[in-house]
Amino acid sequence: MISGTTIAQQKEISIEKYQMENICYDPYGIGRDRKFLRYYKFTFHSYNSVFENYRLLNEYDDMVHIETNLYKLNYRNPVSDYDYWDNSPKIIGNKKTIEIVLDEDDMKKLYQSNSATLVFNRDLFATSYVEREVVRPRNSDDGYSQPINPFDRVHPIPVISIPLNKNEFNYALAECNKKHNMYNKEYDEYHSKPINRLKSFFNF
Repeated sequence: MISGTTIAQQKEISIEKYQMENICYDPYGIGRDRKFLRYYKFTFHSYNSVFENYRLLNEYDDMVHIETNLYKLNYRNPVSDYDYWDNSPKIIGNKKTIEIVLDEDDMKKLYQSNSATLVFNRDLFATSYVEREVVRPRNSDDGYSQPINPFDRVHPIPVISIPLNKNEFNYALAECNKKHNMYNKEYDEYHSKPINRLKSFFNF
């Protein structure tokens, strides 16, 4: 079981929009070898342009991961045949949007869990966004707060809570299954014709 980040250490990022969709497709087309890939994309739009240093996402590892009560899911999945999609996070232009892509195994692990959190490295954000001064208690003698030491600060971990809607999960898997079934049907029909089998054999 994942120990997770404690609530006291977290800074929740306010989300304007959240979306999950399936990315299920055949990378080669029906004229080539049978292959069908199943991935799922999560998109988070923040209210503010909080991902100040978004370029670090693809320069360093461990910039973001998903923690659940059961698993830790790293964003760089070891998928060798992920031909057309980059499964590392991306920030879109205005620094407000992040996208995470999971393969089907990680997708199922996510929805086996009771709760899930997208956890970010603080380096993705401006220092002022992830730094908070410690409030010192008032001095009992004169009633004034003690001066704040500039080094006396806390650095909460930025997170986004992920809604785990089972209906959304089942719908995404069902839509992927529909695409897969259609692909299989078209593939079988195409390769049942002798001329197409010949084209495939010679890689035309």
